[in-house]
Amino acid sequence: MIDILIPTYNRSKDLLKNIKHIDSLIETEKLTDKFRIIISNNASTDDTSITLEKIKNEVNIQLIIYQQKQNIGLEKNAVFVLENATSDYVMFLGDDDYLPNNYLTELVAIADFKKYGLVIPGFSALMPDGEIKKGRIDFKSREHIAGFKAVKDLSSFGHQLSGLFFKRKDVVEAYTSDFKNRNIYLFIFFISYVMLKEKSIYLPEYQVLVTQGNSKDWSYDDSGLLTEIFKNYYALYPDARLKALNLCLNFIRKQSWRLRLRNPLLAKKSFMHLVTSQNVNPFLKFILPVFYPYLYLEKTLSIVTRKIQ
Repeated sequence: MIDILIPTYNRSKDLLKNIKHIDSLIETEKLTDKFRIIISNNASTDDTSITLEKIKNEVNIQLIIYQQKQNIGLEKNAVFVLENATSDYVMFLGDDDYLPNNYLTELVAIADFKKYGLVIPGFSALMPDGEIKKGRIDFKSREHIAGFKAVKDLSSFGHQLSGLFFKRKDVVEAYTSDFKNRNIYLFIFFISYVMLKEKSIYLPEYQVLVTQGNSKDWSYDDSGLLTEIFKNYYALYPDARLKALNLCLNFIRKQSWRLRLRNPLLAKKSFMHLVTSQNVNPFLKFILPVFYPYLYLEKTLSIVTRKIQ
C-alpha cells in the first residue's frame, strides 16, 4: 500500500476531479489495493467538507479524510498528512494537479523492488484555457547514488510538490526536529534528506499536470521566497556551511527567475531583501554583489544563444 498525500484548501471542484482521476487511473492500470489517499482539509471555507464526505461513497480507492478545525497553514498541513502516513513510500500531490498515465504503475514497481528511495517526475503547466505547456526545460532522465551530488542536481525540483515519491522513514522527524528552519518549501528538505541516504531518479517522461492560475494560500516576497528555500539547506547541513552555501547558490542559478533580473527595479528590491534578511547566511550576503551580475550575464548570453540557434 502506498499513501498519496493531499493537503487541500478551498478547491473542492479541483479536488473532486483529482480524486476521480486517480480512481480511474488505478482501475485502468489494475492497481486496486495498491494505493490509498490521505487528505487534510485545512478548514476550507467552500464546500470541500461536504464534497469529501460525498465522494467517499463514489470511488473505489480508500480515502482517509482529516478535517482541520482551523487553518493551520500550508506548511503544517503538509507535515500533518506526512505524519499520518503509514506506508513505506509516500507521494505528495497538489489538490489541483493531475498524474499522467502509467506513473502509478511505475511507482508500484519501484516500491516493490526498493530500487530507489526517491522518484521525481517532470511537470507540465495546465493553463486556465486548457493549453498545456512544458514546465521544465530539463528532459534528461538520470539517477544518482546517495550523496551531495544528487542533492545539488535534483533538490531544486522540490519546489514543486506534485508527484514527489519517496521513502517515508525518519523524514518528517528530521524536518520537525529543527524548528527554526521550518519553511513553506519543506518538500525540498524532504527529498534532499532522502537523497543523502538513498538512490534517486528523475523521470521527466512522466509529466504531472500542474494547474496554473488558481489562487494560493500564500504569496511570494521580493526574493521569490529564496529566504525560505535556503532554510532547507541550512537544516540539511548545519555543520557544513560551505556545502549549504554551495546549494543555496546552485538553487539561485537554477531558478534565477526569482530575482527578477529583467526588471532593474525589482532586481534591486530582490537584492536588498536578501542582503538585509536575517535568514541569509553572512557568507552568501558577501557573495551576492558578485553573483548577481554573473547571473544576469549568464541569462543574457543564454537568451542570445537560443535566438541564434
